[in-house]
Amino acid sequence: MKNLRQILKKLSFQRSPRTYYFPVWGRGVPIYDWNTILLNYAEIPRDGVLPFDQSKTIIMVESGGLAVTTAPRQDVCLERQSVVDPDIVFQLDYPLKVKVTGYSGRTKDWTREWYYGTPEGQKQRTITMNIQNAREAMMWKEKNGRDFDIMGIIHAYDRKSLIFATSELVSLGYDVFGLGAKHFIHPTREGWVELENHMVVRDIIGKHAWLHALGITDPKYLVHIKGLIDSFDSASSLFSANKGVYITPDNKRISIAVRMKTDKGFSASLIHMNPEVVKMVQTNDSLVDDPEILAEVRSQVKVMQDAKTGTDKTFILKTINHENLIRYWRRIVWN
Repeated sequence: MKNLRQILKKLSFQRSPRTYYFPVWGRGVPIYDWNTILLNYAEIPRDGVLPFDQSKTIIMVESGGLAVTTAPRQDVCLERQSVVDPDIVFQLDYPLKVKVTGYSGRTKDWTREWYYGTPEGQKQRTITMNIQNAREAMMWKEKNGRDFDIMGIIHAYDRKSLIFATSELVSLGYDVFGLGAKHFIHPTREGWVELENHMVVRDIIGKHAWLHALGITDPKYLVHIKGLIDSFDSASSLFSANKGVYITPDNKRISIAVRMKTDKGFSASLIHMNPEVVKMVQTNDSLVDDPEILAEVRSQVKVMQDAKTGTDKTFILKTINHENLIRYWRRIVWN
């Protein structure tokens, strides 16, 4: 590791002394007042210029494998990641988890097909591809003399494949690893406890390696695994905002707005307030237990309600959600 622990300790001061939070950042997202950022692969600027003071910010860059159907080669991926002078980059990885199969009018969300029923050979081939990419990434780094850390991403579908994938990355010389918070579900649909997955990985990589939890969607996961991980990322504040969901400082989720429908489907960047929900928020005293938090929720909802026509209310909501999640995580994880 490129003195990662020392750099983070110096930059983070007392904000998150044990488990570092990397909020996901991209276009249309507030410029976070935070020392650690995860940059979306699709949002990497061509000129490499980011709106952050990089002498005071640790930049982690994802690989794009999760979001695109045809990801670039590993060398092309690293060349693009390199333009922002990152501190940590993801290897190019292909998740086993899902493929989008359509859009549900009932849930107003994309429908996804999990890997249940996927042939064993196909699942194993995906893991093999990820390991090959990890090998190529290490060779590229050595050949080009780059000093950033490459994160080996662990994908698996059962305990045996989890041990195999992790051990292969260790043998390639990796000491920075990424693993999903609730990484896989057993084919019988009996969920594996996320804590057990992280214990298995930590036992293989050793106590001095860096372990990052990918895509935390629920703070309760952090309570289980915080003693096993060094960092985590989350896009919950963004996804919630795009759906018009407000996250309160005590982690309650309140749907206060709806996405506007355009000729191309539902817009992720334009939302309008739901008058009935706004009225409920402003009049229901039992909505949130803490009176101070209730007053804050009402104040923020009024800010959004009073915003000028054409204002991107998701931007306001992303800012609020990000700040409130940090407050909640500070209380349950860092204290």
